[in-house]
Amino acid sequence: MKCFSGICPDFKSRYQLSKKAENEADTIAKLLDQNKGFTRVSHRPTLEGIGIIRPVTEYEAFGSRSSAFNGIKGALEDDNVNIIGVYGMGGVGKTTLVKEIARETKENQLSDEVVLVAVTQTSNMVNIQNEFSSKLGLKLDEPSLDVRVSRLHVRLKRLTKVLIILDDIWEEQDLGALGILPTDEHKGLKMLMMSRKLVLLKAEFQYTAKKVAQKCEGLPIAIAVVAKALKYKENLYEWDDALEQLKPSEINFRGISGAVYSAIEMIYKYLERK
Repeated sequence: MKCFSGICPDFKSRYQLSKKAENEADTIAKLLDQNKGFTRVSHRPTLEGIGIIRPVTEYEAFGSRSSAFNGIKGALEDDNVNIIGVYGMGGVGKTTLVKEIARETKENQLSDEVVLVAVTQTSNMVNIQNEFSSKLGLKLDEPSLDVRVSRLHVRLKRLTKVLIILDDIWEEQDLGALGILPTDEHKGLKMLMMSRKLVLLKAEFQYTAKKVAQKCEGLPIAIAVVAKALKYKENLYEWDDALEQLKPSEINFRGISGAVYSAIEMIYKYLERK
């Protein structure tokens, strides 16, 4: 062993220090791995989980509120787009986002009228319609749904440009029954619809869902079985698969319709996959 200028290294203490450094390096590496998503101190992280559908058949995801805002704004300025869907889980800021869109649309006079209506789980058709008409400065006293819808149509036709925002949609809405004109009858009408469920905003889902319902032939048992199987299915291919499985069965049982048998058979296949 050689010493430098009479000073000899303490190998034991150096070994202990190197082991300590190695352990601390492992700890730091684990902490860094656990906090990969953490980027900056005192800056809000980007908002994730908001997607925009423009039109209701095309989906685009956005990683921040500003990009989502610009995406919606761009869709509203596009003359070829009349219906825009905004999708995202609860708490990601969809309502805040569209309120800002509504405010800017009003301030910049991009529409004659901006109507924001909350469509919640507890709202019924009459309440939604009343809120919608109230925002348009219209009071509906008529008990007849057809008369109420007609009056709303007349009011909307007087507006050259109007933006209707339906917030917090939980189930499929009959826009006609609400009194909202079809967009092909009012070129200046634009709709912004928000939901936690992508399935409620995509047109192809609506088409497949109607086909699935038709396969149940109006039978309560078949409808109940199929509804339970597809309740949480949000991928279109799963609905297409269900539609395929609901084809009339070649097996005949006395007292059981083909639609009911196909529905029960579909449930068993789903259980087998699990």
